[in-house]
Amino acid sequence: MNGSQGPSNKQIVFLFLGFLVLFILVFALAVYVGKGLNDLKPIISEKYEEEVKTNENQVQEEQITMVESETDNTVKIENGLSEKEIELSPQAKVNLQTEKTHVTNTKSSEQPITINTPLPPITPDGQYTVQIGSFKNESHAKKLQNKLESKGYPAFLKQVELTQGTRFRVRVGSFENSDIAKNYADILLKKETELVNSAYPTLNN
Repeated sequence: MNGSQGPSNKQIVFLFLGFLVLFILVFALAVYVGKGLNDLKPIISEKYEEEVKTNENQVQEEQITMVESETDNTVKIENGLSEKEIELSPQAKVNLQTEKTHVTNTKSSEQPITINTPLPPITPDGQYTVQIGSFKNESHAKKLQNKLESKGYPAFLKQVELTQGTRFRVRVGSFENSDIAKNYADILLKKETELVNSAYPTLNN
């Protein structure tokens, strides 16, 4: 009986040793593979960062390329921090140039008012007039009227009845429209700074 059990025990020992060696090999292989994957992570991360930076640089270059210098047929419109370009047809380009010229000529034609600026013409029975002042006291109104007439201005009195009482308004001339009357008022204020404190166009009624 003892002779037959010896080989069986040896087989069990060899089988156990075989499993142990196989386990050690598998464990060693797993450790080696895991270490290799860990070594690859920094490489993959660096490669990903390089791709992201490359894409960002490409986007920036495309944005810079989109902003081109202005050509003869292109108009740039600034809108906040962005710029838009609109292609103009030859006819639209001519119209735009004409409008710019018209605006420039209008501004250059305007001249400042001085004491030497001539007064616009007065129209008899015009629809508008220039009011210089309004007084409760008729004598004060006539005094101002006389001073204006002595300087050559066609001044007159207009008596009106208001809820607050009678008023005597000193006015000068009559004009075809309100623009001419306003121009006359502005020049009069410039010429007669000591005599006239206010002057504005109003209906001649």
